[in-house]
Parts: sequence; structure tokens; C-alpha cells
Amino acid sequence: MTTTSRDVSVTLEGEVYVGEQSAPLRLRVSQTLVPEEGKAVSDEEVTRAAAALKRTLLVTLKTLGSEESELRPSVTYSGPTRSIEVLREIYTPRSPDHVDALLWEGEISREEHGLLLGTLRTRGETVAPAPAHLPRPVPVLIEELKLQDMRDVNRARGKRVISYDEWLALKQHFARVGAPSA
Repeated sequence: MTTTSRDVSVTLEGEVYVGEQSAPLRLRVSQTLVPEEGKAVSDEEVTRAAAALKRTLLVTLKTLGSEESELRPSVTYSGPTRSIEVLREIYTPRSPDHVDALLWEGEISREEHGLLLGTLRTRGETVAPAPAHLPRPVPVLIEELKLQDMRDVNRARGKRVISYDEWLALKQHFARVGAPSA
């Protein structure tokens, strides 16, 4: 029996601010990874591709000519700065990449990003302690919150009804069952 291979597309995007007087530019870079016949694309290949795309975005910023240009998330958190204890309880950061993702998703502010990165660095960038509560099982979440797809899951996460760990478990569940994503 022959295994069917699937291409994997890795895409990074962000807005580039080139000055106060200019509208932001949306940059998108992507790469399609084609596996060898009968094989699958490995996690390491995806990680390498994402790192290469990130470098490409940063080089592009430099070529735009503005020293002040930087990649910024398109969604930003605008609430009050929360204490490190609150942030750790809500998000249980595991790595600098996880903290960066929270910033890009608009879950935390730049100041909170710095606070969370600081605690990871002082702890040698190790895994954070277990969350204060155990994530609820996926079937319980689906039934209690009447979740039908990732749009519902993302709305629940945005309203802080579910934790990051619960969101991640639900995302994996809907990816397995093939429900449409947001």
C-alpha cells in the first residue's frame, strides 16, 4: 500500500509600519513544502521553513529604508497592563515562541510580552508550572458551550471562557474531525 503525500504551505504575515504619515503595508511570505514520494513533511521541516520566512520578513523591513520599521501584530491588546501573576495564571507561557504568539494574536500588550519573556529567561526558558486548574475535557467543552467549529472556539477564547490549553485541545479536535476553521 502506498501512502499519499500532502504538500504543506507555511505562511507568515504581518503589517509593517513605515512611518506615522504612511498607511501600514501588509507583507505575506509563504513557502510550500513538498514531501518526498510516500513520506510526510516533518515538524522540523516546517519549523525551518517558518524561521526562514521570518528572516525574509525582517530583511524586507530593512530594505524598506526606515530604521523605525518593525513587524507589529495587526491586532493589539489595549486593556490595562496585568500583573505577572495574572498573566502566568491565564496563559501559562511555555516558551518565547508561545509568548510571541500571544502578542501577535493580540492577547497581551508589548509590556506584558516583555514581562512574560523576562520570567522565562530567569527560569532558563523552561516550561511554566502547571495551570491553576485542569483543562476540561473536549466533549464537556463542546456540550457545555455548544461549540460547532473553530469560529465558536475562537469566540469562546476571545471572551476568556476557555483557557489556552482548552483552546489548543479543541483546535486539535476540530482539525481531526475536519470541521471548518476560522
